[in-house]
Amino acid sequence: MYIWWPQLFQFRVGDNDIDRVEDEEVEFEIDSIEIHPDFNVGPYLNNDIAIITIGNITNGTSMTGEESGINFGDYVGAACLPPESFW
Repeated sequence: MYIWWPQLFQFRVGDNDIDRVEDEEVEFEIDSIEIHPDFNVGPYLNNDIAIITIGNITNGTSMTGEESGINFGDYVGAACLPPESFW
């Protein structure tokens, strides 16, 4: 069983170069982390997925001036998962 303390981490989107803050880069608090119940059971990196619920922005506001939520842009987008038939 893995125990994750969300307050020890931040969730960052739009970061491509760690040496500078980019236009779309935004950091969020993490409200919760839900790890797959069979994480690390079986083959290496099996079920290595989690659902992260984000909280408030921690470094100002997003590029649209919003104070919450993730804004998609040129460098920020949704992760695409394969269809269930893939497996």
